[in-house]
Amino acid sequence: MGVNVCPRRVVFDEPFVSGAGVSAGIDMALALAERVHGPAAAEAIQLVIEYDPQPPFDAGAPHKASDQVMRAAGKILAAAASPGPPLGPRTAENGNQPHIAPPAIT
Repeated sequence: MGVNVCPRRVVFDEPFVSGAGVSAGIDMALALAERVHGPAAAEAIQLVIEYDPQPPFDAGAPHKASDQVMRAAGKILAAAASPGPPLGPRTAENGNQPHIAPPAIT
């Protein structure tokens, strides 16, 4: 048993289905709704949740991202994987809520 990586956002490999990322999870849910209830129901659900993705950047896959963006993503992932999240200070500006401070991007 292993994994075959593919570039599709939603993959049906009976009895499994997987989605490649956050918005692909919505794509996967709509694809499942289509399989169970038909395309009209899936499209109606898409309309009800007003899912009309229009990302502001075209860097959502490694082959599309610049070297600078790839380095920045690596830093963000490394910071997320380190023990204890790097929490920023509680301030009046952020409603006295701690926030995850992103690493410096250069």
